[in-house]
Amino acid sequence: MININLIYRIHIPPLLFLLVGMTNFSHLSSQGRSSERTVLLVQLLDAGNFQVLYKENQEQRFYPGSLLKPFAAWYLLTQVKGFSPEQKIICRGWGGKIPGVKKACWIKNGHGPMNLWDALAHSCNFYFYTHLQSVSTPDYFQSISREWGFPSDLQSDFPDAKIGDRMKHKITALQILTPYLKYYQHLQSHHLRDSQQLIMSLQGKNGTIAGLQKKWNKPSSPKLLLAKTGTSQDVRGAMNGTVIVFFRLQNSEKVYALLLHQPGNTGTTLITEQVPELVKSLFGKKDTNE
Repeated sequence: MININLIYRIHIPPLLFLLVGMTNFSHLSSQGRSSERTVLLVQLLDAGNFQVLYKENQEQRFYPGSLLKPFAAWYLLTQVKGFSPEQKIICRGWGGKIPGVKKACWIKNGHGPMNLWDALAHSCNFYFYTHLQSVSTPDYFQSISREWGFPSDLQSDFPDAKIGDRMKHKITALQILTPYLKYYQHLQSHHLRDSQQLIMSLQGKNGTIAGLQKKWNKPSSPKLLLAKTGTSQDVRGAMNGTVIVFFRLQNSEKVYALLLHQPGNTGTTLITEQVPELVKSLFGKKDTNE
């Protein structure tokens, strides 16, 4: 169902990625598209290559929000001496105290005791604020930029910049999806410390992406491999949600990554209510076996 009209290459050290533009999803009606949302669908290939299969508004810029947390987890695990991922801290929600932050977590009454794996699954702001508040902001952004390929000019003095909000600059879909493709590859090859624990935290059995796991629980459903939600606020306080989902269609070994950004929604709402329908629209019922 996918027609490829133009192939070109770019090089992003240390991986080579293959981009495919001008893809025609003729079965996706114009009524199914939005002038506000951003969609980017890619297929992972061998040797760090990928194909862009479908895109909407890919030049739109936004704050990634909690999509930055897996990279914050990597930083804590590898760059912070003495950090223990099993040690728990208590998230008290809005009642928590973090300098420069009005609400210490997005859930009013808090998440309760959280270790790193819990905090990643439930996207606990308080946990990451607590562990990152003493970290050098320039070192943090330089490290994740150097290791994962983020733009080098994201540094901001706001404490929530370290978890993806109020950074110096907004980023595009490709600028956040590209690091995720590398992250996924490293997880699958177990090149990261505690890869299995990270995978389990990002597979959706608990936390913010559990709703998608429940909807994709039929034998004919796509298989969820890894996912993360992110929500940021604009200057008016409106929510802007973004999700990244890695999945395979039933009876297929092909791995796809889907990014969806939608103003006016939270990441949790997007992944539960819109991602399943978007995958059906992109591939059609015949291809998803539903």
